Amino acid sequence: MGIQRVGDLEISQDTAFQRREWVLQRVGWVVWIAVIVAAMSGLMGEGPLSDATAGGPGDLLRVRYHRFVRHAAPRTLEIELQPGAVQGKQARVWLNQEYLEGLEIQDITP
Repeated sequence: MGIQRVGDLEISQDTAFQRREWVLQRVGWVVWIAVIVAAMSGLMGEGPLSDATAGGPGDLLRVRYHRFVRHAAPRTLEIELQPGAVQGKQARVWLNQEYLEGLEIQDITP
């Protein structure tokens, strides 16, 4: 720590501490920017990285879902069946019991 005289004032300076503080500020800025970018891209809810699809356009079954969801936030699970998946006028879709226990179904739209 050094004391520097500026006019009639004596100012104590700790340049090593000041450098460490600046480094920590920069690290903090980078962390906040990373959090904001992650949130905007969908890693914390809605966004392009959160949307996912299982199955392709030619498959009998295609599912659209969200990879990342917030607790108790409403989400939509879209299940699309092609005509070949329907027998007569019925189609059966099975969902895992553990998966169903973790949600609250509010609406089913054919």
